[in-house]
Amino acid sequence: MTTRVAFSSFAMILGLALAACGGDPAAPAADPSSARDLRAGQVVGFAGQYGNHAWRGIPYAEPPVGELRWRAPRPLPPWADTRGALATGPSCTQLASVFSGGTRDDTGKPSGQEDCLYLDVFAPRFEPGAVPTGEASLPVMFWIHGGGNTIGNAGFYDGGNLAATHDVIVVAINYRLGPFGWFRHASMRGEGTTAADRSGNYGTLDMIRALEWVRENIAGFGGDPGNVTIFGESAGGTNVMSLVLSARANGLFHRAIVQSGGLGSSATWEAENFGDEPRGGDLHSSNEILVKMLVEDGTVADRAAARAWLETRDDPEIESYLRAKTHLEILDAYIKKGEGYSDGMLDVPAVIRDGFVLPRQEMAGRIARGAYNQVPIVFGTNRDEEKLFMAFNPHYVDFRLGVLPVPKDQDRYDAESDARARAWKARSVDAPAERRRRPCWRSRGPACSPTAGTGTRSPGSPSWPTARPPWARVTAWKSPSCSATGTWARSRTGCSCPGTAAGARPWPSR
Repeated sequence: MTTRVAFSSFAMILGLALAACGGDPAAPAADPSSARDLRAGQVVGFAGQYGNHAWRGIPYAEPPVGELRWRAPRPLPPWADTRGALATGPSCTQLASVFSGGTRDDTGKPSGQEDCLYLDVFAPRFEPGAVPTGEASLPVMFWIHGGGNTIGNAGFYDGGNLAATHDVIVVAINYRLGPFGWFRHASMRGEGTTAADRSGNYGTLDMIRALEWVRENIAGFGGDPGNVTIFGESAGGTNVMSLVLSARANGLFHRAIVQSGGLGSSATWEAENFGDEPRGGDLHSSNEILVKMLVEDGTVADRAAARAWLETRDDPEIESYLRAKTHLEILDAYIKKGEGYSDGMLDVPAVIRDGFVLPRQEMAGRIARGAYNQVPIVFGTNRDEEKLFMAFNPHYVDFRLGVLPVPKDQDRYDAESDARARAWKARSVDAPAERRRRPCWRSRGPACSPTAGTGTRSPGSPSWPTARPPWARVTAWKSPSCSATGTWARSRTGCSCPGTAAGARPWPSR
């Protein structure tokens, strides 16, 4: 059988393997020219490998530990001394995975910690007196990693090349994952809690808090807080859409890029109810997880006894039981035992439609009626979307020399990959773009005709940055409703639908 694994796929896989085997590099030396004064306090970073400056491991919220577990993130008070930002922050609690820097041997093992709300910043190299300000400030690109909202970390990515090559400020964040990022239960809605605390959307709130931190501090790095693009892939792309739909995030960003994302979310009853209720909850709803923990730790004998225990306890007692569990004990309750291969991702009801952080209506319906933060959006997927996952799955491949994956059945491998990639595109690009219905752009920049390379500014709109954002290289993206005439062109162009005046708002207000 002829092996036809593309070289680019092999290079990617080899790169992941080498990165996973490389161990933790020594922290770089501080570069005095990277010292920056922020509202949060002074930081000093280091010289990146692409001729850039980098600052890693900057905290953007108080550690969500103890009583702050399952609470909205709290702003961190300014620090007094100069903070060295030389190493990325610890990963949030998760299972190790090859898709987030782990090895194949470690995949599926618990890792990370609860004190994990840190971000990394990358910028072109500037001496302290030459950091851009005012109209010269650079666009900001805010990266949200993927991983099914249960694995991943900011430290897996180096935004230095993007920053240095395209004159942008790149921010990459950690956010709480799995049951620490999304967990909704009545016992967590007691006296003294806020609507945000009660939402269960702690991971989403972490992203919003990080965007608030960017608004408050990014000018210190030369970034423009009024020109922020959020972008993410896979679950990160879904999280981008959740921010587009969240009233809490309104005004914190100005453009969005959804790569290989989707519109998946969970209703409150899916996140909370028992599975055998009339509106049955998810297999891993908070109440189902409670039942599982009560039985497995020996508090009760079986499911019936666990239900009885919960029905006879007040919320404060249930909350105390949950908070007494370590982060690893909670993580363990979500692991499906004895299933063989694992990519490290867990089944957790996430992106909860609670009615405060996120709308109660499903994402697709909300988009269809135009009730979201009105910003330009780019959607995209990859041709070989699924091969990243299939190439590590022993159901599809054998490993030569313990590293190189070779398909067991090349024709089946290619056919299944193609079908999955097309399905991913249908649900992650075609569906949201179609539901948006009026996807031609009314940006905060200039409005212009569909084919123009120049344009006139919309009255009252701020100018676009002089530096072309890297995503503006997509010069032939055609929106469905404007396919005959509308094109998403260069960073100084917009798109107007037939019969729509340039600069007009082609969708309803919130």
